[in-house]
Amino acid sequence: MSKRVLLCVAAGLLLGSPCAVAQDQKAAGADGVQSEISMCISYYIVLKGCVADRDRNLAENTQKVMDALTERAFKLGTEIGMTGDAMLTRLKTFQDDQMQLIGRKCANISSLSARHDERCKQVAKKGDAILPGYLKK
Repeated sequence: MSKRVLLCVAAGLLLGSPCAVAQDQKAAGADGVQSEISMCISYYIVLKGCVADRDRNLAENTQKVMDALTERAFKLGTEIGMTGDAMLTRLKTFQDDQMQLIGRKCANISSLSARHDERCKQVAKKGDAILPGYLKK
């Protein structure tokens, strides 16, 4: 057994398992990241639906970003024990909320873009960089 594991076990006996608390914080952080990635996927789904007819290039690029984010969201969700159904439900909930925000009209997509575009670009480019923000919570 490693020194770290022994220390963790000993501390757990004395203090009530700080290792479990650290694991719970890490899982909560990963859940926050998975949730944010799902929110961004939903945003890109709505965006793609609104631009597909008038900007094919943007729609294709958006699909590539969605594919990469979907892979990351699924992998992360699986790692934290989410079922496929739970992940899909989370995604659908975000998508429904976003469609409601724009009144189900693409003419209002700018209000959605103002809320999500910059953050979702950050999540897509450097997804791991957002984890520390969730670990501090």
